[in-house]
Amino acid sequence: MAIDAAGLQATLEKLAAEYTKRLGLRVETAAPGEVTLTLPVTPELVHGGGVLCGQAILARRIRPCCWR
Repeated sequence: MAIDAAGLQATLEKLAAEYTKRLGLRVETAAPGEVTLTLPVTPELVHGGGVLCGQAILARRIRPCCWR
């Protein structure tokens, strides 16, 4: 079953935990075996020295089991 970026975005919004939804991840592109996400850098995700929180970076890198 092929699914496009809009379909993956809808799945993310429907199935993701609330704390994941608050990250504001956006599905930019989707192709077989590859998805490009955008993670907006917000003040809530930045800590001392203007560094993006590592947990936020990892949240974007995880390959959700439902997207295989």
